[in-house]
Amino acid sequence: MARDITGEIVRRILSGEDHRLVESKSGPRAHALSDLADSVDRDQRDMITGIVEILRQVDDEENRRRIVAGLTRKLRGEGISLDRELFALACGLEEK
Repeated sequence: MARDITGEIVRRILSGEDHRLVESKSGPRAHALSDLADSVDRDQRDMITGIVEILRQVDDEENRRRIVAGLTRKLRGEGISLDRELFALACGLEEK
């Protein structure tokens, strides 16, 4: 049975245990996320920012990189064009 981890995530953020989602609004990831959100259709912004917030929680950078690459291909296949570099940076990755 899948457990509801939303409450645990919120508790960790509010308690300061998880700083990945509590980032300065002027940091490079925040700027990349803002630019990325501005580059997609208004109807897709919530979905894209939600995906980015989830991917930031993936601890292993190599796993996150593989997921970002796969999602970029999948989203493009569905007609959602993303700036690959902005998406990667918003997800906490530097382009290799």
